[in-house]
Amino acid sequence: MNPPLIQGAIDYAASHGARIIEAYPFINPGKKYRMVGEAFMGFASTFERLGFRPVSDKSKVRNIMRLYLHYRKFGTPQEGGDSGLVGGAWVT
Repeated sequence: MNPPLIQGAIDYAASHGARIIEAYPFINPGKKYRMVGEAFMGFASTFERLGFRPVSDKSKVRNIMRLYLHYRKFGTPQEGGDSGLVGGAWVT
């Protein structure tokens, strides 16, 4: 369920001009069982699959991850443009 929610947030942010999206997901070393509420911000592995990359490793369980959205020229293919983004978000 998390990937579609995160992708929706990426799409929303991108459609409103965001260039960088930052997340603070939970790192689960050893894939241990966690208590309810510990991972409410998601797991790092989910964000990695969606294109986020770590930018800080100061904590053993929660670090900063970023997704850089690279804009393409907008317009239809007939006009010589693309209609989306590159970098883990959306491209049409």
